[in-house]
Amino acid sequence: MMTEKTKALIGVIVAGWLVVLMGLVAFNATRAEAAITGDLESSIEKVDEIGLHGTSLAPLDIWGENISAVMPICPGVTEENIAQLGVDPAMLTFENGQIPEHSNYMLVLPTEGAPIAEKYFRQNIDLCGQLQSVQPINPAALVTFIKDPNDTWLMVG
Repeated sequence: MMTEKTKALIGVIVAGWLVVLMGLVAFNATRAEAAITGDLESSIEKVDEIGLHGTSLAPLDIWGENISAVMPICPGVTEENIAQLGVDPAMLTFENGQIPEHSNYMLVLPTEGAPIAEKYFRQNIDLCGQLQSVQPINPAALVTFIKDPNDTWLMVG
């Protein structure tokens, strides 16, 4: 049997925990959405700094949890192709109406807001050289990069 004091103490403890939980829920609901803060180039540089010649990275780890997909944009893709994706072609640089041979982009598609296009020179990061076809990448999937003898990071899968 519990005494009245024990019941009161247990009630205070339970009520205290409920207040803490409600506070955490309220804090989480009112905080600002996390911004996309990462980029592929800085992630690759960190791998390079520790002397590795290969790595696998998840887009979620680079750009955060608020992305629905990423997609490499390779040389030869036209302004019309980009517009068909529902992306403003003005985000990218075109020569003669298509992505030039020396450039490629990673298109980051957030769950909310405008897409982000990160440009890379293929001599540094080549998203397209080893791929047979370019498709959107699940943000939870691991994407493998290897460094070739010319110090170019190749996305291989």
